[in-house]
Amino acid sequence: MLALSHLAPRKAFLRYTNLQVVICLAIGYFVSMIVAAIYLGAFSQDAYIASKVGDSISRDFIRERNAAIGMPLVTVYAIICNYYLFTRARTCLFSFLNHNHVAKTQKWVIYTIARKTWLNLKISFVFGLGVTLTYLYAEGLLVTDALSESPSIIVFLNVSAVPFWSFSVLLVLQLIFITRFVIKHFLEKEKIGMFGSKKLQPISDLVISNVVITAFFIALFPLFWMGKEIPNIDKVITLFVFVALSLFLLRPVMKVHNFIATQKSQSIERINKAIFVAFAERQDKKRRLTDNPERLSQLSSLINLKHEINSVSSWPIDLPQGIKGIAVASTIPLSWAIGSIIESLISQFF
Repeated sequence: MLALSHLAPRKAFLRYTNLQVVICLAIGYFVSMIVAAIYLGAFSQDAYIASKVGDSISRDFIRERNAAIGMPLVTVYAIICNYYLFTRARTCLFSFLNHNHVAKTQKWVIYTIARKTWLNLKISFVFGLGVTLTYLYAEGLLVTDALSESPSIIVFLNVSAVPFWSFSVLLVLQLIFITRFVIKHFLEKEKIGMFGSKKLQPISDLVISNVVITAFFIALFPLFWMGKEIPNIDKVITLFVFVALSLFLLRPVMKVHNFIATQKSQSIERINKAIFVAFAERQDKKRRLTDNPERLSQLSSLINLKHEINSVSSWPIDLPQGIKGIAVASTIPLSWAIGSIIESLISQFF
């Protein structure tokens, strides 16, 4: 009871909060941050014109403008995805428990996810605060006099950087945790069978959802490059991070694929040996297969079983999931086009 008591506030929050409420709160946060940025001059028309004619403030203005758009948008996305990831993991794992004989309970699943989420939340906020304070220290803004003399927009952006870094890091930590949690507790070898891929459908759904979340998360970061020439090294780093994180998130699918492929290979090898033995006995005794109906029936069963095993897919992902994965792969290149569209809209209305 003592171990569960500290989870009571979090369980109450989850009970009375749904995704729609979280989305509304997140959108409210985004709107308020944009309004505050406009009020503080992040989209000042004079500064924008000066940046176009090559004034010395152009670089600082573009950086502040991009941060005023990018940080709240990424923060809102991370907030929504963190809550969605929690509920999605709970739903998929509960479905997996209902379709499989696993020695785990729904109460244990929700307790473990909630406990680890709370820990990751603490770590991410400490990290976000640490990054912000480090930047302020590096810029010499931690001194009270320097902070009071700084432009309001600079102070505002540094304050908004705390939730930006915190929820972004929390999303990455949660994606890693959920993936490791699934591999460790739900994909034991004895629970994976060649003909049981449908029972793994909830795990596959969860994996694909995580990859989709990651793809759109990475695709938002080019917003910070609007109005600037994107360095090739930044493009390479962005694609590398996306590929590396996606490969890690796909580990549950790869583990199932490798195990089922191994099972298929071993089963087919045993069947081939049995068929070879049947033919070898026929040749030794110089008899036709039709002379022994029992042997003929056994051989026919082996051939049918081999055909059935060959037809089994070793991938626990169906066609709709595969199409979804292909769509995800196109999000990163499209993000540069989206950034250009947003930049043109800003130049038109501000």
